[in-house]
Amino acid sequence: MGADNDFSARMRALTGHIGKILGESVQVVLIILGKFWEFVQTNPNLAIGVAMGMALGALVGLVPLLGPLLSPILTPLFILVGAVAGYRVDRSEQGELPAEGITGLLGDGLVIFKEIFQLFAGIFQALRGHFAAKPPMTATYQRLTPSEAEVAQSPRGPARLPSNNPPPAD
Repeated sequence: MGADNDFSARMRALTGHIGKILGESVQVVLIILGKFWEFVQTNPNLAIGVAMGMALGALVGLVPLLGPLLSPILTPLFILVGAVAGYRVDRSEQGELPAEGITGLLGDGLVIFKEIFQLFAGIFQALRGHFAAKPPMTATYQRLTPSEAEVAQSPRGPARLPSNNPPPAD
C-alpha cells in the first residue's frame, strides 16, 4: 500500500508540473501568434503574396520527376516575388509610389527583410518581457533512487550497474 500511495503522490506532483509547463507553452505560443497577427494586419498583401509564393512552390514540388529538383530553387523565388508584389500593393494603397526598375525591386526587398527582422525582434522582446516579469520557476526534487539501506533490504540484493571500465586484472 505504501508504494501505491507514493506512486500516486508522485504522479499528482508530475501532473502539476506538466500543467505549469503546458500553461507556459500556451502563453509563449499566444505571444508569437499575436506578433504575427500584428504583422499581417499592417502588411496584409505582403502576407498574401508570401502565402501565394509558398503555394506555387508546393505545386511545383508536386510535378513528377522535375518537381523535387525544381522546388528548392523555385519556392524561395516565388516567395520573394510574391512578397515584393504584396509589399508594393500595400504601399500603393497607402499612397506611396513604388520605385521603378531593378533598384526599386532590390530596395523593396531590403525593406521587406528589415520588416521581417523587426517582427522577429518584436517577438523576442515580447518573450523577454514575459519571462522577465515572472519569478523563475523553482523545482523541488525528490530522491528517486533508493537509499543504501533500502537496497540492502531488497529481496534481489544490491543492484550492480554495468560499467564501461574493464574488470580489474588479477
